[in-house]
Amino acid sequence: AEYMGHTRKADHIGNNGSQTNITTMSLSVFNQPVCLISQDPSGKLSVDSRVLEELASVQEHMNVVTIAGLYRTGKSYLLTRLAGQYRGFPLGSTIESKTKGIWAWCVSHPVNKKQKLLLLDTEGLGDIRKGDRDHDVQIFTLAALLSSTLIYNTFGAFDRDALEKLQFITEMSNKIRSSTASDSDDDFDMFLPKFILALRDFDLDLEIDGKEISEDEYLEHCLAVDNGAGEKAKQFNDLRMRLRKYFRNRKCFVFTRPVGGKRIKRLEQLTDTDLEEEFVESTTNFLRYVHNHCEPMKLNNGTCLNGRMYVNLVMSYVDAIRNGTIPCVQSALDSMAMIENEKAVDASVAMYTELMIGVVLPTPDEQTLLQAHTQAKDRSFERFTELSVMDDSGFYKNESDEIIMEKYVLVLSKNQAESRTRCNQVIEHLYQQIKTNVKDKLYTAKDGYTQFMKDKETFLRNYEAQENLGVMKKEAILQFMDSIKDQEKMILQASEELTEKEKEIEAARIKQEREAERARLAEEREREAAEQINQLKITYDNERKQLEERFAKDMEEHRKFLQDIELKRNEELQKLQEEMKQANIAHKQDMIEMNKNMMERMENAHRKEMEMREEYEKKREEREKAHRQELKEMNNPGKGGGGGGFWRKVGKFFGF
Repeated sequence: AEYMGHTRKADHIGNNGSQTNITTMSLSVFNQPVCLISQDPSGKLSVDSRVLEELASVQEHMNVVTIAGLYRTGKSYLLTRLAGQYRGFPLGSTIESKTKGIWAWCVSHPVNKKQKLLLLDTEGLGDIRKGDRDHDVQIFTLAALLSSTLIYNTFGAFDRDALEKLQFITEMSNKIRSSTASDSDDDFDMFLPKFILALRDFDLDLEIDGKEISEDEYLEHCLAVDNGAGEKAKQFNDLRMRLRKYFRNRKCFVFTRPVGGKRIKRLEQLTDTDLEEEFVESTTNFLRYVHNHCEPMKLNNGTCLNGRMYVNLVMSYVDAIRNGTIPCVQSALDSMAMIENEKAVDASVAMYTELMIGVVLPTPDEQTLLQAHTQAKDRSFERFTELSVMDDSGFYKNESDEIIMEKYVLVLSKNQAESRTRCNQVIEHLYQQIKTNVKDKLYTAKDGYTQFMKDKETFLRNYEAQENLGVMKKEAILQFMDSIKDQEKMILQASEELTEKEKEIEAARIKQEREAERARLAEEREREAAEQINQLKITYDNERKQLEERFAKDMEEHRKFLQDIELKRNEELQKLQEEMKQANIAHKQDMIEMNKNMMERMENAHRKEMEMREEYEKKREEREKAHRQELKEMNNPGKGGGGGGFWRKVGKFFGF
């Protein structure tokens, strides 16, 4: 916050609901870097809820690039450049670690408009003043779990010393579980991100045995198995194997020193024209690769995560660490999927409700309402499919269907009620004149009953001619006719001109007409019911066929996806086994060559020893021969006055 001059107090909420006030930026995560995850006074990780709320609003796919590495290695500069800026994440020019916790900056993706680029800058690892290695492991673990691309930033060559500083990889395997039922790390590569190694201030020549190699080949060379013996070699080989196993998708970039002298302290104030040309070229290649080849976060089925889904994962992982448990990837995904699927159910039901509200009630018939229901249900299913996540069992799809069916039943009831109300209003209006005539006793006069029947027939014709009365049109008039049955009987009895026989005939006719009308209406209702049942069966069969086809297609895609993954893993395993085999062959060849050289050296040494022995024997024989000659001269005096060899030597010794 200091370098931008803005601070604010943010509420951090953990799993237990506790809030902690810490200092962070006042501006949005979309405008500048803000602190996303920090350590509260109790030493536990804490998340800024307002930053999560902002990230949750992102509808685009989340392309999350995280950088990690030792403190004071210039991590923040690369992230700032990925954001298209020269100033952003704080850069320190002292030995003090500048970044604390995990900072976030969400910017528009420079290449793909369907994505948002979320940049995460992690706290520098290995700060001796913290003295808390477990905290470093937690930060590195979160960096790996919360990103689609993980950049590891370090200085110089990727040698044993650099590898030793990556022991976090080994410890990370004890900090993550892929599922609650497994402690194995065999499937870590399924959810761990793309790995990019950034080597800063790299001044070595990229060549092996005089042959020039690429940056990626250099990385693979450094990760090759060491044939050395001993516990140290075994430890380094284990780390190399884990790196290769966990991060099957990996890349390497090397950067020379950007600028010389003290100008490095104000790197954020310099532009490309102020920097070394080779460094600018490496940085440009790095930015181009990340922007064009690093994909957004995805589930195993290929579904890309939006902001809300990503925030759910953040909370699941941080809450697990806060509670002292090991983060479980499958549990986090299940929790996220549950939340997303519940929202998908709500959204699909809301769409169905919105579409059905637009249906004008009452409908002319139930078939019209059924068609509207089918169309709305199909649209809601599309909405559910668009938003649902990992609903392989169809649990949430069935829940959505059940709620929609309940709403359809309510719409059916409302449609009938609206139709009945409108029918009763029309009946009341059309029958008003007959009611007036009954009140005025016009039907009790001569031929009154005959006139009543004519008026009734006119009433029925007028009612039948009415439109938009809905599904209760026939049932409503039938119920009304039953309700005036006593009235009709009273008119018949009151008619003075009718004889008893005429009454009986008329009553029989009325009864026959009523029964015929009842039979006709019942037949029509039965026929309509049969048509509705048949239509419902056709609709159900079509929906079932569509669901079966979609399910079969999804299962086939899932099967192909798993086959591709298995094939890829087998290829990697075969490649790794072949490399181990080649390493063993090379090792055996080296041993044979070493034995051959040793035998040659032993033969040479033996030959020299024999020569020395022969020379020694020769010299010894010469000395013995000389000694015998001297003894012979001593024992045999020479001629001329008794001066033997012995006395000549004595005289020679004393000088006379």
